Amino acid sequence: MTVPKKFTLDMLMQAICKRHPAIAHCFGKGTGLRIMRQESDILVSVLLSLKAKGIVALPIHDAVLVRADHGYEARKVMIELFQQHTKLSPEVSMESYGSSL
Repeated sequence: MTVPKKFTLDMLMQAICKRHPAIAHCFGKGTGLRIMRQESDILVSVLLSLKAKGIVALPIHDAVLVRADHGYEARKVMIELFQQHTKLSPEVSMESYGSSL
């Protein structure tokens, strides 16, 4: 979807609020920034925990790339730390890729 050139920022925000009324009260209050910071803090905690266990991990947005034999440990760490930070239980999936080496 493209935004018509005639739209002002105010018009765009009104349209977004109309489309998402359940969360419209959160707009403009820093909620998104706080959530992004929390996600970042969780990922840094995961990376430091894995490093302490001798597991090399590469962060990719909201995921970590680890050697295949460290996958289950990385998943366990991600779940534990997410729960510590948020008091919620996440769904953490795993994907495996073949080596091209």
